[in-house]
Amino acid sequence: MRHVNNNNPVLLIKKASKDSLFDFLHEGHLQKGNALQLMGNNALALESYFLSLKYADRMGDEGSKGGVLLAIAGTYTAMENNDIAKNYFNRGIQLLR
Repeated sequence: MRHVNNNNPVLLIKKASKDSLFDFLHEGHLQKGNALQLMGNNALALESYFLSLKYADRMGDEGSKGGVLLAIAGTYTAMENNDIAKNYFNRGIQLLR
């Protein structure tokens, strides 16, 4: 596998999009979501997380999907939307068992 610097999620996403590399697209959108959540932009973080989830699903990687679902749950928790957060926590935990 080729090495791509994943310190910059925007560059990672651009590079992966050109090459249709789903693993890098997953990782780039996940890291972008993490950065957005840390900045308090939960709505955009969720958009990035859902894109990451889409690529993890395309890869068929249950562990990656579980991790993204937990990130989504954490974002909904930060937004104080606990019912939706609980649903995503449960889904993520099920995949990671």
